Amino acid sequence: MKSLLALILCLVLVAISGSALAGGYRMPYVATDKEELYGTWVNMDFAGIGRRPQKMIIYPDGRIEYFRSAAVERVSHKVRYLIARKWSDPEGNIWYKSHWVHSAGVECFELIKISNSGKTYESAYDTHEYPTKIDPAEDDYYRIYYRE
Repeated sequence: MKSLLALILCLVLVAISGSALAGGYRMPYVATDKEELYGTWVNMDFAGIGRRPQKMIIYPDGRIEYFRSAAVERVSHKVRYLIARKWSDPEGNIWYKSHWVHSAGVECFELIKISNSGKTYESAYDTHEYPTKIDPAEDDYYRIYYRE
């Protein structure tokens, strides 16, 4: 009985580790207190209507506050977010996959690129799955902000 239990346990461990090595399983990313993503981002070219508010503040505690106008202190809407993945590319840009839920209950999947200077935030998002690229010419949900 003990040897059967040990055999089953070994098979389970082999299956899990094989899946992890093959890329089938990925440990969730655990964000730090000093992510490049955090801070205040603005784009004065945005009219502040709909999907493109002029200002957003991303907090380490999983909150984002959006402001229609960068000059106004009244929050227009809020989201809760979770960083699902982080990596960097050969140019030194930092990439994130973020999953967030709007205060109205809308769920989104966002691909984010923080420039290697840390001063530019570009993203694309979708309500069904993570975008595979960020393309301002093709994506209705493209946004660009600059660190304040």
